[in-house]
Amino acid sequence: MAKRTSITGKGADVFFLDKEEARKQSEEQDMTVTPVRIKPVKVTIYLPPDLASQLDQAWLRRKLKSKKETKSHIVSEALKPFLKKELSESD
Repeated sequence: MAKRTSITGKGADVFFLDKEEARKQSEEQDMTVTPVRIKPVKVTIYLPPDLASQLDQAWLRRKLKSKKETKSHIVSEALKPFLKKELSESD
């Protein structure tokens, strides 16, 4: 079993990276890609009472599984396939 490197007499330098290690970590951080989050746009819509009630029920069911679930997410999921079909037919 290898002996540990002695830290005697190094003081606070033990807790800091040497310049070469710091440069390598800096380069690695620069190369990582952070995802870009697109800010949602607020849209107001009017729904028939029965459809609004169904949306509330679906949202509550999902909310029990995931605390971050939103009605906006549910509506977005439902609209994407519809709009894809609508826009492809108009071309």
